[in-house]
Amino acid sequence: YTIGRILLETQKIKTIYANQGFAHSPFRVQMLAAVFGTPVALNDTVDTGTVGAAMVGLKALGHVKELSDLDFFTPVSTIFEPDQAVHKQYLKVYEKFYTSSEGVLIHAEITR
Repeated sequence: YTIGRILLETQKIKTIYANQGFAHSPFRVQMLAAVFGTPVALNDTVDTGTVGAAMVGLKALGHVKELSDLDFFTPVSTIFEPDQAVHKQYLKVYEKFYTSSEGVLIHAEITR
C-alpha cells in the first residue's frame, strides 16, 4: 500500500489497471478501488502480460511509435469505482497502522 500511495501522490494516475488472477475476484478489485480511492479498470482479457509483451515487441521493432498507439489491444471491459466513504475508513486504518509500526521501528532502533 505504501508504494501505491507514494505513486498516487507523486504521479498523475487516474486509473489503476488490474489483471491476471487478481482480476477474477470482483471483491478484491472493488477493495483495491476503495483502498486507493481510485477507479480500477479490467481489460477484456486478463492475460495482459502476453498482450503487453506483444505490444513492447511491436514498439521495439519500430512498427509503432508509442505504446498508446496500441491501446486497442487492451480494451477496458469493466471499471470499478471507489466508494469514497469506505476509502476514508481505509485511510484511518492505515494511519493507525503506520503510526504504530513507526513506533515499533523507533523502539527497534533504540534497543539495537
